[in-house]
Amino acid sequence: MLTDKEKSDCKDLLSCLSISDVYCLVATITSNMVQPCDVQEAINCILQHTVSVESLLMRKKVSRDMLFKYLHCKKVDVDPTLDKKALVSKVIDFWGGNCTVQLYRNTSQSIDADELAAKFSEWFYGLLNSSVSGELQTGLGAEHFWPNCNLALKLESPEGNLEQSVRENSDEAVHLLCTTCVGHRLLFNPNLTRDGVKGRMDSHGLVTVIACGTLHVGSMCVGVFEQAFGLIRDPSAHNNWKIKTTELQMKAMSVTSLPTVQAGTLNSELSLTKF
Repeated sequence: MLTDKEKSDCKDLLSCLSISDVYCLVATITSNMVQPCDVQEAINCILQHTVSVESLLMRKKVSRDMLFKYLHCKKVDVDPTLDKKALVSKVIDFWGGNCTVQLYRNTSQSIDADELAAKFSEWFYGLLNSSVSGELQTGLGAEHFWPNCNLALKLESPEGNLEQSVRENSDEAVHLLCTTCVGHRLLFNPNLTRDGVKGRMDSHGLVTVIACGTLHVGSMCVGVFEQAFGLIRDPSAHNNWKIKTTELQMKAMSVTSLPTVQAGTLNSELSLTKF
């Protein structure tokens, strides 16, 4: 989540948005599940549910022109020809350069694996959902995976089953994942409780994450999913965690309760050596 310093900086920038844009932004971030009473409550809600500074700055409502005007008002010298991504970097640098640009970055050596798993899952599915909806201008990309990553994907539905995989290719893995989700208009609602996400770390620093939750098309719940990840730090990318391998299982069905990791198929036999 955002630090107090990051919340203060983001709040300052959000005050530059129009009232209508603030309400549109909170509706997008909360999937229309929160109806704030006023603008201040809406901004607080945006900050509460924002997983990283970068994810907020890359929202469509935070336009390139707005970022340029914000920096101009703060007396920051900036080239007016810069694209939005460069302006986002300028804003982060202006705020001190120590923002949590990506939620899954964590330099603590004593990190709790379950805590990392929960934060990673919140970040990952938020980014994937934004990629599916097209709301975020830069969604899930190959830069979030190791170049030689593996992906296994399975979708069970009344129309037929789909099983596909990618070996040692981050570009193809992202393409398969995103095109499948976009093609079926699937949005992911992970169960971020202790029952819905688990993490394990081995002595070499490899982290296994298992997450589960419900699948949605628009406002309709259409099924469940569970997904396993193998994460490894990348020392050439600020020691960020990147996805080395992942297995995603999705099933169309009626849902009467939140899925749990314990009840899933990826839990009991999952071995860290598999990754």
